[in-house]
Amino acid sequence: MLIARRCAVVLAVVTSTLALPGIARADWSQFHASQTRSGVVSTETVLTALTAPSIHELWGAPTDPTTEGINSSPAVAGGLAYIGSDDGSLWAFDAITGAPVWRDPVGAQVRTSPAVADGRVFFGSAAGVVYADDALTGARLWSYVTGGNVTAPPLVVGTTVYICPRSGSFVALDVATGAMLWKANVWGMWGGAAYAKGVVYVGSEQSKVFAFDALTGAPVWSTGLGARVRSTPSVADGRVFVGTDAGNVVSLAADTGKVLWSQPGSPPSTNAVIRSSPAVAGGRVFVATAETTPMDGDAVAFDEKTGAVDWRADYIADYSTSSPAVANGVVYVGSYDTRLYAIKAGSGKLLWAPAWGTQNMDRGFNSSPAIANGRVYIGCRDGSLYAFGIG
Repeated sequence: MLIARRCAVVLAVVTSTLALPGIARADWSQFHASQTRSGVVSTETVLTALTAPSIHELWGAPTDPTTEGINSSPAVAGGLAYIGSDDGSLWAFDAITGAPVWRDPVGAQVRTSPAVADGRVFFGSAAGVVYADDALTGARLWSYVTGGNVTAPPLVVGTTVYICPRSGSFVALDVATGAMLWKANVWGMWGGAAYAKGVVYVGSEQSKVFAFDALTGAPVWSTGLGARVRSTPSVADGRVFVGTDAGNVVSLAADTGKVLWSQPGSPPSTNAVIRSSPAVAGGRVFVATAETTPMDGDAVAFDEKTGAVDWRADYIADYSTSSPAVANGVVYVGSYDTRLYAIKAGSGKLLWAPAWGTQNMDRGFNSSPAIANGRVYIGCRDGSLYAFGIG
């Protein structure tokens, strides 16, 4: 049965491709699609601008009731959809039907976005513990105490999982055993790490972006940005892109940390912050803004090379920290205004959104969409995970 229909949704395309012949599986195994955190799905064939008007809810799967519901973003792999909940559990649902498969109650909020690799699912909790479970059964494989609330998504690269707690050290752990491989003090992380070409990148409460050798943890560079960096970096085309709590999107050279451009996402008078992870596709950088004076938000596209604003979707009606996802020229992003938007990547044109008062949800969301196998999955602050499709 569909649960609490109302949850911030506005997607654009989705269908039950897992059941369609001739369509290759294309999982979304960790936050923002990949190790680079670029937020782009290149293998998606069903979700397009043409199919967006046919979107509808396929199922809603509830977790236990809490005040804030779900603040985790889903991972989809091997036929299961994984998501954390403020009810203190990691959940695994059947990706086609939404039926619960297993849950792991850990006794503290799970706001990390899980990462799935090599038969394991990795996640953290507000108690500062990182867990590795068997991806099929939920059986506990190992745990590691970080010393700080873990809300950032784990990053899995090969045999290493990188963990970013809000306090304590940035740590690299062995995926099989949980043994610490190295650690670095970057003084608090709300966002996760990104990886490209042997280097891991992470922002911090020190108002800096750090780059470390992924194998040894040796510092490569650090760059001060003058404001806290609470977004997970994205890496593309030799550049690192982040949002800051000053409301700027910043492009840095991936090899040196040199600032290439920095542009505000909203007018300074709005006191905006950017905590979404930028998506990078087709020569553009996409973010959601969280404006506080008054509460509002936009989706904004910047020119990847120059930082010039290409378009602004100001029809979004509230604060947003959702990280955009891109497939086939469509940008999907959610908002606290109770809707998730499908936007044409090249122009900012609204392609689909649920009608106010009849199709939107009762609660907004902090979750970021995951695009997998012709469906869009999103967690809601009403406590349910939703799947949307055109089938």
